[in-house]
Amino acid sequence: MSSVQQWLLLGAIASNPDAPLMSLRGNLSVTKQDITSMVARLKQRNLVDTYPDGEDRRITRIRLTDQGEDVLRRLQVLADNSNDITFGPFSDDEISHLSLLLTRLVSHLESLPENS
Repeated sequence: MSSVQQWLLLGAIASNPDAPLMSLRGNLSVTKQDITSMVARLKQRNLVDTYPDGEDRRITRIRLTDQGEDVLRRLQVLADNSNDITFGPFSDDEISHLSLLLTRLVSHLESLPENS
């Protein structure tokens, strides 16, 4: 996997199988051009498959290939191991509290005007 965004895209596709491609842009905060090039790279590596919507041919849908599911599983194991090492000194309660604080911080930052 060559970028964190590609990994996040694989995760978004796994969570939303057969979703319209452009609906995934908001999850990743990327432009149409960015997501198109990311998908092209993932298709080259046989990690995703795209196909036209059955009712509206203007809509492109996307799904993971078997190879994409395998790569995502292996990446998740690496992430879980990294998280165990990183957050090892904290209790479950402390991690939950940290998560709540960070979620609040992200919501606050997203609510700020662009030029703040």
